[in-house]
Amino acid sequence: TFVRKALACFAVGRHRDATACLIEALRLIPENTATRAKALNNLGVVYDVTGDQTAALTHISKALEIQRRLLAGSAQRDTIVYEAAVYLTNMGNLHLKRSNFDKAVALFEEALLLLKAILPKDHHTVLDCLQCIVVSKAMNGDTESALEILHECHQTQSNRYGSLSEASMETVGLSGFVYARHGDFENAL
Repeated sequence: TFVRKALACFAVGRHRDATACLIEALRLIPENTATRAKALNNLGVVYDVTGDQTAALTHISKALEIQRRLLAGSAQRDTIVYEAAVYLTNMGNLHLKRSNFDKAVALFEEALLLLKAILPKDHHTVLDCLQCIVVSKAMNGDTESALEILHECHQTQSNRYGSLSEASMETVGLSGFVYARHGDFENAL
């Protein structure tokens, strides 16, 4: 299928071919379906990688519109919830790149609510989303909230993986970034 071919092209860096395949796929995929939302999101990701953030936002927004309609429907399958969280995270990352920190935080927080509805709080995807919130808050100057979230993340990761695990150490490093961003170089070390 065109979507699978697009994924293969994207994986090997053939972004123009991936774009063409996804555009062709969208001509064939029915409106308001999860498959269409996924193709739109994927096209948005390709545009983001190639530097066209405006087109990326447009396509991921369309994917999210469809996914929100599916969420409002009677069938609240975990895959629909998870995909909506992915699209929200992708949009959050685009807003983070554009220094729209408040918008990024709001999108990441919405994604987190969805993820917590279907995944355990110590799942790596939930923790990754929390770290996106931390970065957005830190970049926006809200270091106190960012550090509180990091402390909770570190406790969860230490309990699940051990205090010297890669995940725990990454969180400690992110804490150093937040402290340094706040100008607290003593605690950053």
